[in-house]
Amino acid sequence: MEIILKGSGVFPGISIGEAIVLRRYELEDLLERIRGSKIDAEKFEEAVERTRKEISDLMESLKNVAGKDILELLEFQLMILEDESFSGKIKELIAKGEDPAKAIEKVLNEVSQIFLRSESVYMRERVSDVRDLCIRLLKKLAGVEEVEPEKKGIIVATELHPSEVLYLSDKMEGLVTQYGTALSHFAIVARSLGIPTVVKVKDAMRRIRSGDTIVVNGLNGIVIVNPSEEKLREIMRAKEKWDRIMHEILRKAKEPAVMADGKTRVFVVANIGKEDEAETAAYYGAEGVGLFRTEIYFLGRDNPPTEEEQFQAYKFAVQRLSPNLVIIRTLDIGSDKPVPYLPMSHEPNPALGKRAIRLYWKEIREIMREQLRAILRAAKYGNVGIMLPMIADVSEVIRMKSFLEGIINELRSEGKELGNVKYGIMIEIPSAALLADKFVEHVDFMSIGTNDLTQYTLAVDRAGLESPEFFDHLHPAVLKLVKMTVDAAKGTDVEVSVCGESASDIYAVPVLIGLGVRKLSVVPSMIPIIKYLIRQFTVEEVENLANKALNLATPQQVRKLVREFYHEKKIELPIL
Repeated sequence: MEIILKGSGVFPGISIGEAIVLRRYELEDLLERIRGSKIDAEKFEEAVERTRKEISDLMESLKNVAGKDILELLEFQLMILEDESFSGKIKELIAKGEDPAKAIEKVLNEVSQIFLRSESVYMRERVSDVRDLCIRLLKKLAGVEEVEPEKKGIIVATELHPSEVLYLSDKMEGLVTQYGTALSHFAIVARSLGIPTVVKVKDAMRRIRSGDTIVVNGLNGIVIVNPSEEKLREIMRAKEKWDRIMHEILRKAKEPAVMADGKTRVFVVANIGKEDEAETAAYYGAEGVGLFRTEIYFLGRDNPPTEEEQFQAYKFAVQRLSPNLVIIRTLDIGSDKPVPYLPMSHEPNPALGKRAIRLYWKEIREIMREQLRAILRAAKYGNVGIMLPMIADVSEVIRMKSFLEGIINELRSEGKELGNVKYGIMIEIPSAALLADKFVEHVDFMSIGTNDLTQYTLAVDRAGLESPEFFDHLHPAVLKLVKMTVDAAKGTDVEVSVCGESASDIYAVPVLIGLGVRKLSVVPSMIPIIKYLIRQFTVEEVENLANKALNLATPQQVRKLVREFYHEKKIELPIL
């Protein structure tokens, strides 16, 4: 039976193959194996030497083929291994009669705490590299080796260590892990090696079995288990087409998206939901962040994040993408995003009730104060925009601006250094689009959130199951509201972008540009593809396309129009 699983794409390739489910030795398992054993200081030193040789040999074999990230990772492990505060201290404890497992645990915890206390997200991630090093060492002490796959396939694992990705790379046609993030070092290694990879796939180890046929789409994060013959043929055709064009697309990922006239530029920026995604965005050529969703820091916990916790997260993203603009959306909760520590009154239709900015003045005023303080402090390290969600009328913008000014004065009185911030809103309620000409007097930018704009314009729940066929951001009514917003900003310094799913929709892109949008905020892995498309268009042809779309009656007609447009231009597109 076909199963579709969703995760986060790390490298945008499509891989089809046989699943090889790996159940690896974990740190805790190896520690138990040597607990109470008669390993003396001499035997430990032998294991250190063998581990040193293993890493050195690997570095030598990879120096002409591996990327900078991989070699730096191995150099880091070698440096830790040779540090007296690591191997020297473990050896000293063992020589004094300490149980070898306890000695390694003690030193590992001490070293890990040093990295975990760092303000840098990168340095905190180094803890996984130290653990990986310990696993290498423990295997030598325990006398065990992993059973390697006998043939090539798509590796499925709970999570891999960076060294395992390196050792398995010649057998790895693709990679699926149940845990991990785009900033996990094993994911960075897989991406550097060009392995189609999807991480954070819920229940992967339970729902995928060795021998299953699986498809890994590192572009959209989809993993298909045992697809039907018809689906498999469709995917294979898509893969053939994708492989032909992907090399060129990635090669030009960091270049500007200049249209075929040679002078009109469209900026392509990223939607992110956590600071580590800024790294992925930069890799794919993001020219900034158009939407930094901050909800993830508030959901799934018993209390809100502290100001300092938020500051460090925002600062990391801002620094990584500096000097490009990073637009941080203030907290958008309520409706389909409740938080347990904020009891909210039951509403028959919460999507139309108290959510987002409507909660700022009473229910979450103090939480908002801390979030804004964190954002303003992070602005010292780069170019930052503050974006307000769910704006319905101008009075909300004016009120929020006053609130923000008070916080700026508060921080300055404390002697805090602040950067300048741009101030903007999301256009996601029809009233905001209709009044866009009034908003331009009060903001620096407007970002059209087509997900909610479509929901509220068409009266269809974006997450609903009853009438999904009515939800389509290419509906002419939605397009007219987009055009109204763009037209309102003409002749002003106010920038208009689109940050909803439509900006990542290959059928919507030429229409949006034809409507006058010159900034698209998309999921990171789509950035190279969107740039590739933009370079194929002329302004005149997409303006003609958009004008035709505005005069159609249904979104189905608009999609048909765009398909014909692509066909006439002979633009090759993979099935995404």
